[in-house]
Amino acid sequence: MGETPTAPHKSVLNLVKPVEQGQTATPIPGVLVVATQTSGGSSSSWALTDKNGIFTINSGLTAGTYKVTAGGYDLQLLGETAGYVACTINGIVVTAGQESVNNDVSLNPSAWISGTITGSNGQPIFRAFVTANSTSGFSGYEYTNETGFYRINTGLNSSTYTVTAKYQGFSQSKTGVIATAPNETKNINFQMTGVPAGGEVIGRITSAVNGLGIGSATVQISGLTNVQTKTDPKGYYSYFLGSGSYLVSTLVPGFASNKTNAQVTSNQITRIYYPATATSGFQVSPLSGASSGKISGAVTGQSSPIPEFPVAVIPAVFSIAVFLTLLSVRRLKRNKNNRA
Repeated sequence: MGETPTAPHKSVLNLVKPVEQGQTATPIPGVLVVATQTSGGSSSSWALTDKNGIFTINSGLTAGTYKVTAGGYDLQLLGETAGYVACTINGIVVTAGQESVNNDVSLNPSAWISGTITGSNGQPIFRAFVTANSTSGFSGYEYTNETGFYRINTGLNSSTYTVTAKYQGFSQSKTGVIATAPNETKNINFQMTGVPAGGEVIGRITSAVNGLGIGSATVQISGLTNVQTKTDPKGYYSYFLGSGSYLVSTLVPGFASNKTNAQVTSNQITRIYYPATATSGFQVSPLSGASSGKISGAVTGQSSPIPEFPVAVIPAVFSIAVFLTLLSVRRLKRNKNNRA
């Protein structure tokens, strides 16, 4: 971190596994690396390591001091590598037009915690959200699969954890769960008696354009019970309902709404497919020019004071979250100026 940077404005981090006796360091591809500004502004950006364990963040970084965290598993990106404990470097100084180099990190493997989540009469719960948190600040999370099984395998050092399962507003926790890296602590099971007995509607919302799951999409379920639920970052959703007929609809910004009928039977799983050719749930299509309204305008302003910054390419699934973050930062700055 003390070298004099010379290349265009970017940060470079070489990631390797911890070197054990008799072994050589091995690069880790697909590791998420996030740079967050700690002084001089509020910028942030990220990158994934390549096959050689190298990453380059070369956009979105204004001059200031940053912390860089490698090994997290927050964005659920395609190609992202799980299985490690995150490591943070603080005090990285970034200067416009220069490069901060040799910010090397050695990652340790994570401990694992696994188990099953079931409902009031023993039926497995799909997409229950399970977290593990230690008093030392380490944490991880995962969702259950169709058999109710989960395995948290990222972010856990050797420590004692509180494991919490959440589903449909119900929550249960177990304390004193001991995890030792790189081993697996098994059978941390929950029976969530608060979840009503019934049938489970499960599905996924994917884009008809590229087949990828759509996170934070709304699923409206109408019938004997009227509820809304949200998809997880990979587009999955589930809900327990009493036996009967329901109308299931999608509400996805920028996409056409789809509706289909579902017959729910107690103690059985009802999978939602729409259209009939879909293989994993709802397929939604962007609104066409013929069916969509239009909003147009122009954006003007001064040229960028740091023209060497390329425009950041952000996956579409995160564009809304990024927009909301930038909007909140702008409002904070405006309020600060008004108070001044």
